Amino acid sequence: MSIIIQLLIVFFITIIIYQLFLSYKNVKEGLDNLSTPDPNTNNIVVIDNKTPENDAMILSQKNAGSIEFLKSRVDDLEKKQTGILTGDIPDINNHLKELDSNYNTLNTKVDNLLETEAKYASIISKPPDITGTV
Repeated sequence: MSIIIQLLIVFFITIIIYQLFLSYKNVKEGLDNLSTPDPNTNNIVVIDNKTPENDAMILSQKNAGSIEFLKSRVDDLEKKQTGILTGDIPDINNHLKELDSNYNTLNTKVDNLLETEAKYASIISKPPDITGTV
């Protein structure tokens, strides 16, 4: 039993030493790494931050254009949503009126059915007349 415990202790110490060895290795994180794979050759290409396509002003203008586009899309969606909520769409109004009339008709039919059922229940609740001998 003590041999198994000693082997486990040695195993865990080895794992801890291996983790310490890995932590001292010079590793660059993804955001710190300035290289990206080239899509055509899959070779590593170093990004030069001084090129015009990576200029901060150009990137900020692209960002502003994207924000304006997204804002216009959100405004369009808000107009459509507001139109639906305020009833500006005539097809929905007609459909709602039709549903309301169908609901009223169905409600009347259910009331008539309940009255008929109650009438038959009162007829059945009377005990039947049984005569004759067996």
